[in-house]
Amino acid sequence: MIMMMSPAKTFRNEKIKKKIVHTPTRFNEKTTVLLDHLKQYSSEELCQLMKMSTGLGEQNFERYQNFNKLETMTGLYAFDGEAYKGLDSPTLSDAAVSFSTRHFIMLCGLYGIIEPMMEIRPYRLEMATKLPVGQTKDLVQFWKPDLTQYILKALHETSGDQVLLNIASTEYSKALDLKTIHHQFRVVTIEFKEAKGDTYKVVGMYAKKARGQLVRYILENQIDVVEEIKFFNEDGYLYNENLSKEDIWVFTR
Repeated sequence: MIMMMSPAKTFRNEKIKKKIVHTPTRFNEKTTVLLDHLKQYSSEELCQLMKMSTGLGEQNFERYQNFNKLETMTGLYAFDGEAYKGLDSPTLSDAAVSFSTRHFIMLCGLYGIIEPMMEIRPYRLEMATKLPVGQTKDLVQFWKPDLTQYILKALHETSGDQVLLNIASTEYSKALDLKTIHHQFRVVTIEFKEAKGDTYKVVGMYAKKARGQLVRYILENQIDVVEEIKFFNEDGYLYNENLSKEDIWVFTR
């Protein structure tokens, strides 16, 4: 089983004091193409491109101009944000961390795929960014062929169920050709919803944290049989059979 999640916009400040054997980035040439492209943008142009504040525009302009001088961090421990607060990767057991290297990936606008032990540098580049590069009109089109093939290969090689567990946001899962993947493998998408009167709705902040909590649950319990995920019950969430479909599983509270 392979589970995939979106990255976060923010990064952790604290350093992780663990001995780590890093894995190389998977799409170094494509990342270099993006970096060379982004270095041509002024801070003001970055603000317009990514719809961010002047301060963030200046910060990311400096990042891209001096990218190879930035301090590196390890993928699993790099991100902050609600989903990664739920995951709380610094407190994962050694067994859970080891399991993550075979079953967990993060989708990414700059690196394409971030594996748990991959060495990365801080950046800002969301998958929905309308950045034309070469013959592609945006990042989704830029990454889709490579990411789809990466996932197909990973599913062929994975232990346990050959299932892609989609815990990513729609913005990021669009960077995969899920129809092509579904022709060969099962794809299960996870949703978290809150009770609102007589209905259930997705509340972004809560859903993000729950995604991270689910990843943690799977890693700590070393789950590679997809049906076992239905027993997840953190923070009051329960699998809702009435709202769920065959390959869209809904957890509610």
